[in-house]
Amino acid sequence: MSDAIHSSADEYAKYGYVLNKRAVTSSGQEKIDLYKQAIKYLNKALELYLKDAETKNGSEKLLLIGNGRMVEANKLSVIANLYVAEAKKTSREES
Repeated sequence: MSDAIHSSADEYAKYGYVLNKRAVTSSGQEKIDLYKQAIKYLNKALELYLKDAETKNGSEKLLLIGNGRMVEANKLSVIANLYVAEAKKTSREES
């Protein structure tokens, strides 16, 4: 079961990264929606990496925790990009 969890975590992380890349080249509400979707996938990847780490020991556990923390760092970057996109949209609407 643990390998399946790890594989799922990898897939969620990859899709979150893809959505983030698509958001970077998008604009307006689509950009915001893509960032929000990316955050959901990255949250799920983080959850699964940490869940899988609970079943491991030693270096394997540390590797999974490290993977989870890298996903978490990327998620924070996506959240920052989302705030910037929302601020720009709000600014345009106020003008």
